[in-house]
Amino acid sequence: FLPMATLGTVSHELGHALSLAHTPCESKYADNLMMSGRCEQAHPKRIALDASQIERARIQATTGHPATCEKAKGK
Repeated sequence: FLPMATLGTVSHELGHALSLAHTPCESKYADNLMMSGRCEQAHPKRIALDASQIERARIQATTGHPATCEKAKGK
């Protein structure tokens, strides 16, 4: 069993491996998994991803390549 902080860190880093970048340090992203833990607004148990992040991660996982703007838009 791993502590939540460790699971969060591993999940966040997996997001980077799936071509996801940090979100801005703004309160509207406080629950987003990809917000840096250095942001004051970051919720300690942040787990959310938005639809575009999920799509980018899926493209990376299925193709082995980062999503381009065209791929992420379904073109």
